[in-house]
Amino acid sequence: SENNLVNLIGGPTEVHYINARQNKLTSLSGAPAIIHRSGTFVFNGLTNLHNIHKEILEAESLVFEENPITGKVLGLLKIKNLKKVVFDNKHVELIISKYLPMGDLLECQQELIDAGLEEFAKL
Repeated sequence: SENNLVNLIGGPTEVHYINARQNKLTSLSGAPAIIHRSGTFVFNGLTNLHNIHKEILEAESLVFEENPITGKVLGLLKIKNLKKVVFDNKHVELIISKYLPMGDLLECQQELIDAGLEEFAKL
């Protein structure tokens, strides 16, 4: 945390925990593919989680508070073993969390759209 990181390229591919708090990340490019426990990415510049499931393949918990995320979070449902996500937008957090155990991408997408959260309903 607090290392002025602009990306995670070159870091480890498998970790138990990652705390990338308070950096300058605008994407999760180079994030560990496997996070056995928790990934904390608070206080960064993440505006979306486009293709997060292609960077992080497995994780138990991911925290994105204090990021200006305005869309593209549906890929979280494709991350293996993900049980918990935390966002500033509690409405989005609630909907995504509801579908994590089932991984039902299409139903989650429809609920986000019905809630007026179309930008969040993208991969």
